[in-house]
Amino acid sequence: STWIVLDVLIEKSPDAMDEEWDLAMDDTARQFAQNPPTEAYLGIPFYPGWVYAPEISAGMSMDNDYHYYVFFSNDAPAKVAEFYQQRLNQKPSTGGGFYIFALKGNLPIPDEGLVIQLNTGFKDMPQTIITVQKMID
Repeated sequence: STWIVLDVLIEKSPDAMDEEWDLAMDDTARQFAQNPPTEAYLGIPFYPGWVYAPEISAGMSMDNDYHYYVFFSNDAPAKVAEFYQQRLNQKPSTGGGFYIFALKGNLPIPDEGLVIQLNTGFKDMPQTIITVQKMID
C-alpha cells in the first residue's frame, strides 16, 4: 500500500511580518521614551550632557535577554572613558576604538556592561555613542 502525506505550512507574508515588527518596535520605543533609565537602574552616574536615544535603544532591545540603553555625547570617546574610569574605579578593556567596562560579571564579555565608541553609523548625531547593556530581570 502507498501513503501520501502532505504537510501544510502557513506563514505570514513578508509584508505582514514587517508590519508586525514595526508595531512592536513602535510600542517598545514608546515604552523606552516614557520610562527613561535612572542612574540607580543603570548602576552608573549619568555622563554630563549626554542625550538619551530611546528609539535606537528600543531597536537594539527587541530580544528577550538584554536591554541596551543608548546615549550620545559631543565629547570624544577617550574623554567619556576617562570620566567612567574615574567614577567606576576600573580600567576599561580597549581595542578597535571601543572602551568596555564590566558593570556585572567580568571582562572581556561581562553580563552587563558599558561600551563607549566613536559614532560611525548614525548620521547627524553626536560623535560618541555610550551604550549600557542590562540583563532583563
